[in-house]
Amino acid sequence: MTVLLVAGALDSGVARAAQPAERSAVGTLDRVDTVAMEVTVGTASGKLTFQIDSGATIRQGSRTLKPSDLAAHKGERVKVRYREGGGQRRTNWIMLAAPPRRQGKTLP
Repeated sequence: MTVLLVAGALDSGVARAAQPAERSAVGTLDRVDTVAMEVTVGTASGKLTFQIDSGATIRQGSRTLKPSDLAAHKGERVKVRYREGGGQRRTNWIMLAAPPRRQGKTLP
């Protein structure tokens, strides 16, 4: 029984090592192409383009968005988690900065 547990632990370690490390980029949402499922983010080191995986999580604050909603948010701050492989950056998680709070009307 103990031998099986050790072998299982070794197998899962090998599978994890084969997958590219997750990275993140923070910048400004520059371009959205919903047909090609791509977004371009302007960062301090230049523009980076990411392929959006189907089923990607896209959030702004507590709201969940669809890829088609991203075009309305060009110019906003964004954080993208991605993996790089085969010359492509693929993302399954995009977080837009929360919208500014609305200030209520002040009473006289």
